[in-house]
Amino acid sequence: MWRTIDQVAGWRGASYVVRDGALVRTEDDDGLMVLRHGPSAGLDLALPTACEDRLGDPW
Repeated sequence: MWRTIDQVAGWRGASYVVRDGALVRTEDDDGLMVLRHGPSAGLDLALPTACEDRLGDPW
């Protein structure tokens, strides 16, 4: 049986990257697309979010 995935237009909270142990704001990446399914269905999309830094575009 297939389940539907609800696509959300964008994360409403601020986005950051973790660089050298500090949060660095990534305003250009605000509005990240989120696919809500299973464990992610209850996420509060207004909270800030962060990812680890990597080569290239972190998001």
